[in-house]
Amino acid sequence: MGKNQTVKEFARHYDGLELLTRTNESITLGDLYKKKVTGKTHLEFFGYNIAFKIGISPVEAESLKKKLRGVKNQSGSFAGISIKDSFSANAALSIPSVNVKLDGIVARSKVLGFEIGEIKTKVLRDGLRLEIETAIEQLKMIRPKEYRKKLKRLFIAEQLFYSESVKITIAKDFEIDVDAVFAETFGKVSAGVDSHKNQVFTITGSQYPFAVDLRRVKDFI
Repeated sequence: MGKNQTVKEFARHYDGLELLTRTNESITLGDLYKKKVTGKTHLEFFGYNIAFKIGISPVEAESLKKKLRGVKNQSGSFAGISIKDSFSANAALSIPSVNVKLDGIVARSKVLGFEIGEIKTKVLRDGLRLEIETAIEQLKMIRPKEYRKKLKRLFIAEQLFYSESVKITIAKDFEIDVDAVFAETFGKVSAGVDSHKNQVFTITGSQYPFAVDLRRVKDFI
């Protein structure tokens, strides 16, 4: 039996969980982020992976990033979990992981909800984590000023979340322009109806993460 959670309920399990407002298939474990506050806190990709900031050679860094990108998705404890929510709190009316933007196309009151299903995750752990921890420790000892200035306060992606499917429910009395909404969607789109005859659009096959679990680098080791 699957378990449905809201976005907030899912996020409570992770101190550093952030829903991605922008995403692409190049997002990788070990990517570095900073949190900026301009009215409210928002996430900003720093532009580098941790592999290139821990004092190892460019060849070693490329090799490490390749290994980080090669980590496989796993279901683990997420098997059967789905995230269901209303769009009422989502000002952008968008789901970046499948590149769907409803704002300006579908009236807010007609978007009844969305569901992120069949969650899988990539986790930074075991040998790869130890390799990075060791390099950070060495950087702290050999080049402490560089560590403090360029790395200490950044956040590292230690877990990425993906979904096998995304469902969007739109009121039955709204005539949707399917081409306009799903023209650039990442994945395959299928249409159906629910028990109330509302329109249900299911997107499958996206390889883009929808969320990231972050840890401050100074707390990573």
